[in-house]
Amino acid sequence: MINSAYLSPLVKAFFHPGVSGHMGILKTSHDYLPAATVNLFFAHAADELLCLCHFYPEWIRINGQSAFATIGCEKSRDRFNEIRTTFPNAKIYTVFANDLTGKVWDCQLSLWQCGLEADFMIRGTQLEVILGAKKLSIPSESFSLNRFFKCIGKFQTSPALKPRGGYRNFTEKFCARYPC
Repeated sequence: MINSAYLSPLVKAFFHPGVSGHMGILKTSHDYLPAATVNLFFAHAADELLCLCHFYPEWIRINGQSAFATIGCEKSRDRFNEIRTTFPNAKIYTVFANDLTGKVWDCQLSLWQCGLEADFMIRGTQLEVILGAKKLSIPSESFSLNRFFKCIGKFQTSPALKPRGGYRNFTEKFCARYPC
C-alpha cells in the first residue's frame, strides 16, 4: 500500500478518463495542448506512474510537457494507437516491471509504434517470438528490449524506464523507501 501523503503534490495534477473512457491519462497541466506534449509515458497502472514521478520529478516540472497513460493489463493495439495519436509529437516511454512480462510489454508497445505485431510465448527457458514470417528464440533470462530489437534488425523506438537498485518496479522502490 502506498502512503498517499508522499504523493499528494503529484496527485494535484489533473486526472480524467482516457480516450473512449478506457485509459486513464494524467496530465501535468489543466490547460495543456496535446500537440505541445513532448513526453508520453505508458504503464499498467497510475500508481506506477506516480512513483516514477516521485523519483524523477523533472518529468512534471514544466506544465503540459508530459502526459501519463495507463494501459491496464489488456493487450490493445487500438487503445495504444488512439492515445498515441492524441499526443502526436510526444516521445513514448514505457514504464513496465523489470521482469519478463514487463520486458515483453516494452517490446509490444515499441512494435506497435512501428506498425508491427508479434506473439510472445515461453517454451521452457526460451522466449519464442513470432514476428510476421520470422520466428525467434531468445533465452528468457537474457531477454530485453535492446536485445530483441537487435535480433529483429530494427532500431529501438522507445526507451524503457526501469528502477535501479534491484527493484521490480517503481512502486516497489517507493514502498521500500517510504514504508507505510
